[in-house]
Amino acid sequence: MRTGPRLCRIAFVIFIGIQVLSFSWGFFPIDPLGAEATFAGTMHNVLGGVVALATIVMPMLMGLGLKREANFQGYAGYSFITSAIIFVSGLTGVILAGQGVRFWSL
Repeated sequence: MRTGPRLCRIAFVIFIGIQVLSFSWGFFPIDPLGAEATFAGTMHNVLGGVVALATIVMPMLMGLGLKREANFQGYAGYSFITSAIIFVSGLTGVILAGQGVRFWSL
């Protein structure tokens, strides 16, 4: 791990952090639609926001770290495109959910 660019190592630590935070969602179930907000539901949303932001930042940092490596230019570009796709699709999902569009059936 010490041989890679510093930004790639930071991205790896963020990746591990995302995995740890994702396990914590089990302790904070989401509130049912239309129900009053609870502490557990609020924490679920806060952790979700942190994980979402980290999921966008992680490939961006990886791309910045690989950008100067001669044999990894393609991977750097891929990382930037991946980060943009995650951002756009996440933002689209939030906007559509705010409009009442449901993507699943219960």
